[in-house]
Amino acid sequence: MPEKDIITPVSPSTLFANNTKLGIYDAPANYEEIKSNIQEHGIIEPLLVNRKTNVVISGNLRLQIALELGIAVVPVILKDVDEQDMDIKSVSTNQQRVKSYSDILKEIEFFEQHYKIKQGQRTDLNPELKEIKDRRDSFLKAHSRTTREKVKAIASLAEEIHGRESEEFKGIFNSLDNGKTTLNGLYQHLDDLSKRKQNAKVIPEKFEIKREHTKIYNHSSEDMHEVMKLIDASDNVVVASKDYWPLPWYYRGDRWNKIKFYGDRTDENTLTEKNPGVIILHDTESYPVIEGYNKKTYKLSYWFSFYDNENRLVDYYFHRDGKMGSINIDVFTIQKAS
Repeated sequence: MPEKDIITPVSPSTLFANNTKLGIYDAPANYEEIKSNIQEHGIIEPLLVNRKTNVVISGNLRLQIALELGIAVVPVILKDVDEQDMDIKSVSTNQQRVKSYSDILKEIEFFEQHYKIKQGQRTDLNPELKEIKDRRDSFLKAHSRTTREKVKAIASLAEEIHGRESEEFKGIFNSLDNGKTTLNGLYQHLDDLSKRKQNAKVIPEKFEIKREHTKIYNHSSEDMHEVMKLIDASDNVVVASKDYWPLPWYYRGDRWNKIKFYGDRTDENTLTEKNPGVIILHDTESYPVIEGYNKKTYKLSYWFSFYDNENRLVDYYFHRDGKMGSINIDVFTIQKAS
């Protein structure tokens, strides 16, 4: 028959906080509420303390509040625990606690660091390894595998982008703990930032690709000035569809103007020879396809062909970000441009 626990009154000043647990668990959001309750009713649940070292196994928070409130004695149950088992014993007593995502991350890292079983090790033939595995698994299964993997992935991405000790890293998990974002939403956001960061390493902030007479710009332009530069010398410039003449817009001075009709819709050569400043707006079916940083494919919203004053055909490809007159292929890599 197991020995019954004996509750002993002990001065909190003689006890030592558990540093392992301090490193894993943050103070709960309702700390002041717990403190107020203890001030009114006292400490009801005894602290578990290592008999040999007076280190708290369970009850760091109650010990801290008792010291803050100046409580003379606290109820304690003394336990015989070997030093090598203190960490696993103390963390295991916290499995019923409602944990923040920050707590979950630190707890996962604790078990993986101290109780990791290498691939290929036979736990069935090694009683000590089997005990470690059983303890670790029983603690980790309190959270679903999906949650654990997503928390670890978020931590990895946040560390890669901001650094582990940065305020941004802490802010990311604070936003999770405070319910301002979700695991999936935050993961997608950080994954997006990570891919942008990787792209930035190989793609300059400003660049243009020249392939024969093709140029592709990777920056925004509110006024489409790259195209405008080409037609400054022309008094009358028509934006026209390659497969349908005319597209009823032309550019003159500083704005686009609507027209009723222009030229012979069947004679492209005549049109361009007479008007070297013509811009051809290609049919949507022939837009180039590009692969974005998120591995999705997009069709470019603008594909202009421009006949210069030497009657050379020059193509301009742009990705439109939703506003008329605004172009942006900032985070794209070109997969196919013809």
